[in-house]
Amino acid sequence: MRLDAIRLRHVRGFGEEGVALEGFAPGLNILSAPNEFGKSTLFDALRAALFYGHTRAPKEIKSLEPDPGGGAPEVTLELTTQEGRFRIDKRFLRKRMAKVTDLSSGRVVAEADDAERWIRNVIGADTPGEGPAGLLWVEQGASLRQPDAAEGRGEAVLSLLGREVQDATDGERSRHVLARATEALEALVTAQTRKPKAGSPYARAIEAAEALRGEVAELKAAVHASRSLREDLARTEDALRRIEDEERSRDRAERLAAAEARLGEARDRRAGLAALRIEAERSAAFAREAEEALSALRDEQAAAREARRTLGEAAERAEAAGGKRKEAVAALDAARADSAAAAGRARKAEEALAEARRAQQAARAREGLERLRRDISAAREARDALRALGPPAPPPDLSELEERHTRFLQAEARAEAARARLIVEATDGSLRLGGEPLEAGAERPLSAQSVITAGAGIRFRVETPAGAAEAALDAARAAYCEALHAVGADDLDGARRSAAEARAREAERGRLKESLERLAPEGFEALEDEVEALRTLAEAADEAPSVEEAEADHEQASRALHEAAGRTEALRDAADAAREAQARIDGDLRVAEARWQDALSRLGPEAAWPEALAAQDARLGAAREAAAAAAGTLREQAAALPDLAVLEAEVARLRQAVANARDEADRLRQDRARMTTELRHFRAEGAEERLAEAEGQLEAAEADEARYGRQVRALILLTETLGRAQTERRDRFLAPVTAELAPLLGSVFGAGSLVLGSDLAPETFLRASADEPVERLSGGTREQLAILTRLAFARLMAKKGRPMPVILDDALVFADDDRIARMFTALNLAASDVQVIALSCRQRVFDDLGGTRIRPRPLNGPG
Repeated sequence: MRLDAIRLRHVRGFGEEGVALEGFAPGLNILSAPNEFGKSTLFDALRAALFYGHTRAPKEIKSLEPDPGGGAPEVTLELTTQEGRFRIDKRFLRKRMAKVTDLSSGRVVAEADDAERWIRNVIGADTPGEGPAGLLWVEQGASLRQPDAAEGRGEAVLSLLGREVQDATDGERSRHVLARATEALEALVTAQTRKPKAGSPYARAIEAAEALRGEVAELKAAVHASRSLREDLARTEDALRRIEDEERSRDRAERLAAAEARLGEARDRRAGLAALRIEAERSAAFAREAEEALSALRDEQAAAREARRTLGEAAERAEAAGGKRKEAVAALDAARADSAAAAGRARKAEEALAEARRAQQAARAREGLERLRRDISAAREARDALRALGPPAPPPDLSELEERHTRFLQAEARAEAARARLIVEATDGSLRLGGEPLEAGAERPLSAQSVITAGAGIRFRVETPAGAAEAALDAARAAYCEALHAVGADDLDGARRSAAEARAREAERGRLKESLERLAPEGFEALEDEVEALRTLAEAADEAPSVEEAEADHEQASRALHEAAGRTEALRDAADAAREAQARIDGDLRVAEARWQDALSRLGPEAAWPEALAAQDARLGAAREAAAAAAGTLREQAAALPDLAVLEAEVARLRQAVANARDEADRLRQDRARMTTELRHFRAEGAEERLAEAEGQLEAAEADEARYGRQVRALILLTETLGRAQTERRDRFLAPVTAELAPLLGSVFGAGSLVLGSDLAPETFLRASADEPVERLSGGTREQLAILTRLAFARLMAKKGRPMPVILDDALVFADDDRIARMFTALNLAASDVQVIALSCRQRVFDDLGGTRIRPRPLNGPG
């Protein structure tokens, strides 16, 4: 929901006159007013209207009563929900009433108990502290207190986020220690919220300290209020004496009476000017009408003379256009005759050109016939030579033979290198190897079986075992011989010569085929047919002019025909244009005649025009003189009249000053009476004496509270360490809130993140320097984190479709100048999604907050 207006009557210090706060914006709103204005009263009244039934009368409702037995407290709220805009009216204690009205139609949608159910449905709660209001409102002096989900606060947020709890610790010893620590902790605080358990020593210590704090705070407030009240009473009496001074009151009354007399005299004189102004306006209107009539008469006479001149010019143009049309028609007839003659000459030239081209073709046929006969003879010679070559025989493929020959040479070289060698050192000339004589110094390889003879009767044989090289040589030799046999040659050179001869024959065969295809591509019969055709064509007569002469004659005749056709077309266009021009000019002539006759019918004979013009001019002069005289009289009378607006403003100012002084005196008398009564009450209670005693008791109670607090924090640290898995699960559970909180933290602290507990309260502030428990931070920082956390909840609820306003009653009381400026930025950032209403007594500081300023005003009339 969004709050739009708050109106109170008979609520504490706001009596019959009441107060109204209106015009709340959807974003940031500020109500800045001094102490004792009633900001907390507005807060309490708003809470009463939303959370307390109109038939109830608890102490919270009774505290709203202005005086015992005084008027019944009345609270009116205007708010906007998803269904529209509504007004809630409630009256408590006497003549109790509750009503909800639809502002768009004025229809009452709910009354009495139905109205209370309607309100609970809107805010999602039944009692104070429940629902989003308990989470998102910050009461005066409670900004450091975190939202408490265990007490019902924040249930709306929890329902939006979902719930999940899981124990992830393992190990018997860990479970035992955790159980012992949990048992000791639960004896002091509740298991879920870690709040002091009712009836425990910790709770009793806190209750005692809290009660004493409340008593000390109340006593301090009473002492402070008493002192402030005495100062306010002195200021009020001084102000009342100044306002009630008789000399000043008499002076205000005399100045008001004089101003009212001057105003009455000026109004009487202004009434006399009205008749003069009407007369001047009538005379000016007559002069304008006469001037317009004279101008219109001059324009009509000038237009008539122009029509007469146009008529004469149109007649002259019509006569000239008729002559031009006749000339154009005659020229067109002559051009048509010339074009027909040129067409006959062009046809004769075209026939002569065809005859000359036929004779030229006959001469070319005789030359081609001789050339064709020579081609036929050469083609027959090529055919005979091709037949003599016999059938085609492709040259043998020697690649395999070449490869085997190479392998044979390689095997032979390897075998030669592997053979034993015979070295002849000395001989008598009779030494022979295989019948070949050996000289001294000769060196020969020995094959597998070598026969050596050395003179008469000496002969021996050397046998060496055949190795792998000899076997490879024999295989290579056999393969080489096989390849020679395959190509039909005795050696490699013979095979190469045979292949070269075969390639030469095939090359000659190809040359002859190419020549035959070039000379007779379609066969000899086609050549014979072509010879016969050329012979017939060559016999044609050649008694005809040359082609060059015939083409020249034809071109000249065609050019002449084209030129004649162009002249004919141009003259046809000229004749058409002349006919159109004559028709157009004839139309202009008829229009000019009609205009002249119309002018004569309206203005009469032309000779009477000057007299009519002079008469109208005389009427204009008389009207101008009368208008000038009336305007002069009006100016003289108006110049002497005083400024009526200035006099009226002066009278209004003086009347308001008298009324303000009277109202201020009444208010100050009421304030004096109220403050006098309150001072008597403060003196009777003796608050200053009781304050010293209560402060001593509070010091002892806070020591007990701190001791139990340290014990609880130690136990919480132990249980949280053993339950890290559950903490991680909780972090995921609160991830949406943390995401909304991140930009707000960044705008205030620059960096860092906040760990929230399962009760939605901040637990640890994570910064680059250290991880700090929130409870150990300064009061200013804890206050700022608490407010930022509420803003994050509000943004999340708005995005989940449950918008609620965030209301801050005198928050940021502990912020320094630099931090409060950044908190202002965070408030404006959050206000882009949710409505924020800030109530503060720090008027100058909150001037820099921005947002919409809410100005309280008294209610109009009785409620």
